[in-house]
Amino acid sequence: MHRPNWRSRFVKALVVVSSTLILAGCFDVEQKIVLKKNLSGTAEFKMGIDFEPMVLIMTAMQREMEGKTGEPTKAELDAARQKFLDEMKNEPLPDMKSEIAKANKEMPAGIKMLDATAKQEGLKMLSGFVFSFDDIGKLNQVAMPKDKKEGEEAGGPPGPGTGTGIDKPFEGLVVKDEGATILITSKPLNPTEDVKEQAPPSEDGKMDKQMENAFKSMRVAYRIESELEVVEHNAKRKDGKALVWEWKWEDFKKMEKSGATDMGVRVRFKK
Repeated sequence: MHRPNWRSRFVKALVVVSSTLILAGCFDVEQKIVLKKNLSGTAEFKMGIDFEPMVLIMTAMQREMEGKTGEPTKAELDAARQKFLDEMKNEPLPDMKSEIAKANKEMPAGIKMLDATAKQEGLKMLSGFVFSFDDIGKLNQVAMPKDKKEGEEAGGPPGPGTGTGIDKPFEGLVVKDEGATILITSKPLNPTEDVKEQAPPSEDGKMDKQMENAFKSMRVAYRIESELEVVEHNAKRKDGKALVWEWKWEDFKKMEKSGATDMGVRVRFKK
């Protein structure tokens, strides 16, 4: 098994897919915006990745290469988990204070990273980032710092994942000033897109089934809370003053199949 590279993605705290290995995990993503009447506020992006599905996939692949049939045994899975945990220990988490300082040198005017966290809980990697903004319309310009690939020169081709929704956590946000109202829309962030694009071909459908099992518990949520009066919205529910949108793996499959464009964030506020 290749050792995961934790450093070249999302302030070195998340995971990159190599050219020969799919790193599949169960994602839990939440984007949160607190909007003031003057359209300034704070935004938070949190991502958790549970690598238990990856352990299952890699153990099954190893058994198949060895000519074994049937499901992995408990002993095999326990050994694979321990090996994965041992490898994760060899990649220490970054100094987030220095990463915040680095990020703020590259943030657009009016945007500041206030906090960043990264921690490991067993097979789970958890990261969180908090920003302040003076105008919500600038939030989609936020781009996370990226490390260059080994041997990559300045000005050369970008590293893995560049331009994805993970590198730009609010890339899909669109703010339209309508005079008396303001319309905010956003497409759902799908963290599995990179994984699916770089997955090896699946002629027998086994990889498709493995990915299905890896992502079936995925959750993506978007929260907007504001002092402004809500005129209309398509949120799935309310949580106190916050409007909440949530998507599961089945929702993303539906959007991919039908091209549905009405399943994203949409809210209109009175100014």
